[in-house]
Amino acid sequence: TNAITEKKGLNLTKFQDAFYFIRSFLTHPIQTGSLLPSSTYLTQLMMQDLPWEKLSVIVELGAGTGAFTEYIARHKKESAIVLVIEKDRSLLAKLIRRYGHDSHFIFGEDANLLTNYLNQAHLHGANCIICGLPFANFDDSQCYQLGAEIKNALTDRGILRAFQYTLHMKHIFDQYLIKKDIQHTYKNLPPAFVYNYIAKH
Repeated sequence: TNAITEKKGLNLTKFQDAFYFIRSFLTHPIQTGSLLPSSTYLTQLMMQDLPWEKLSVIVELGAGTGAFTEYIARHKKESAIVLVIEKDRSLLAKLIRRYGHDSHFIFGEDANLLTNYLNQAHLHGANCIICGLPFANFDDSQCYQLGAEIKNALTDRGILRAFQYTLHMKHIFDQYLIKKDIQHTYKNLPPAFVYNYIAKH
């Protein structure tokens, strides 16, 4: 009975997340970037082989309804700090309600202020950045600015995992970081590329 109740609860949460995401897309299509939240398969692809025990500071850019946030919360080591950034205030408020009771989670609205948020929290860089920002909707100057911000926020050998629906950001990330690989999956709507890069200072 408990298992059935838990499954129903998870399904309800996914339905609510999809509703929030669609509403956010209809209100702010450019900053949301997609009509549907990330699939479970995409989440697993984004998170595969991350060295959780070595990650003390994790950043999530463009958290949306929290599909990746939930995975991070379940897999990170207890002492790890997670900085969650989401521009949509209604989605951010939802994430704060869900995770704000945990002092290891901190929150921000503007990805361009990433290094500022880290400095304010007395954190000396991020070991890992999980990124779902809709770069294809930004102009080139915004993309370069965010690329530089990500590079500056990462520690040496820090990991960037980003998903995009195009290869628009490849030439920008290539200038700032070292590419490990880019994977593509059709098990998401729409199909997505997963960028896997590391920082070298």
